[in-house]
Amino acid sequence: MAVGDALGVPFESATREHMLINPVTDSMIENRRKSHHWNHVLKEAGLFSDDTSMALCLAASLIRRHGFNAYDIFVRFKWWVKHNYMSSTGKLVFVWQTLKRQVDEFEQRQKAYADEHQMTIEQVEQMVSTIPSEPETVASDSALMRLAPIPLFFYRSPKEAVHYSGESCRLTFEQNGKLAIDICRYYGALIVAALHGEKKEELLHNNFYERKFQLGWFGNEQLHEDVLKVAHGSYKKSGGYDEGIRGTMNGIIVLEAALWTF
Repeated sequence: MAVGDALGVPFESATREHMLINPVTDSMIENRRKSHHWNHVLKEAGLFSDDTSMALCLAASLIRRHGFNAYDIFVRFKWWVKHNYMSSTGKLVFVWQTLKRQVDEFEQRQKAYADEHQMTIEQVEQMVSTIPSEPETVASDSALMRLAPIPLFFYRSPKEAVHYSGESCRLTFEQNGKLAIDICRYYGALIVAALHGEKKEELLHNNFYERKFQLGWFGNEQLHEDVLKVAHGSYKKSGGYDEGIRGTMNGIIVLEAALWTF
């Protein structure tokens, strides 16, 4: 994940037309890195972006708490934003303003709780759960890009893996963002199935979702209709880009592009 992120950073925002006339070479990557809008912090090879930093926050919390703990995860998101925790550069590379605002408000609630109960911030942060975050809507592919630690951690229990893949999305998305949540649930199921040894043909089968639903992986909650379209093969377009496959920040379009590429 971190390797893929580091390799992809220089090409963020690169157009298809640019890539067609500029094949990827070492010198081309170096030039892109120097001219990239993040070049002041990600100018060295191997440095990863905010997406991997947030994924590492998730992974560290899962290991530390032996499971999914929304409060602890958000504490680590705060450490990342405020103290460069899990940064590849020692600096905050980038953060969405909506998430930055969430972190600021979360920190204020922590301070108020600490004052009320005569505790230090460090003591408040070691609690299992106390001050929930208040999700807002942010760019709809960000939860998908940091998702991997969840299904990796819970893969022995597919139902939990799928459930917490969705719950991880709620950390930074509005509570009723069913589409964003279900994108993560479906993608989490694909990762779990891959870890269970299923072949590519099985993962991409148009009935993958129905089979897993019957096995209880998705509980009793059906996927959003837009995610169902992807699960049923909407991305299977031989023309690729010419038929609408794109790399954007829209979660559904990103999901289609990832599966088309796979």
